[in-house]
Amino acid sequence: MKKLIVASALLFSISGTALAQQGGGRQQNVPVEKRVEQTTARLKQKVTLSEDQWKELSTVYTSFYTDMEALRQENAGRPDRTKMAALKTTRDEKIKTIVGEANLEKILQTESDNQERGGRNGQGGQGGRMNRQ
Repeated sequence: MKKLIVASALLFSISGTALAQQGGGRQQNVPVEKRVEQTTARLKQKVTLSEDQWKELSTVYTSFYTDMEALRQENAGRPDRTKMAALKTTRDEKIKTIVGEANLEKILQTESDNQERGGRNGQGGQGGRMNRQ
């Protein structure tokens, strides 16, 4: 099982690097199922859960990504920030119910780290904008 997880993580890291080099790695262009796979593979490196919890988590992320895609479609690619925040809050509450407070914090930290590393199209999580002071 560990070999499968390591192999999956390696595959995703290689494919992520290839997408970043092509400049086509924008997450909203990736099918929901693939995004859920990528998300859970990344989380499995940091969080230990039962198989049932991973299945429930996959369901939560599938619903979340599907709803986010619907928001993008209705607003020509620019989702309403208020609705987006509400979706994230709902997602986080569902995750907390499944995995508990401590694991929720690990999951949120992993997502935050991913955005800081360039999870937003390789632009450092700021969408290409520089912080102005």
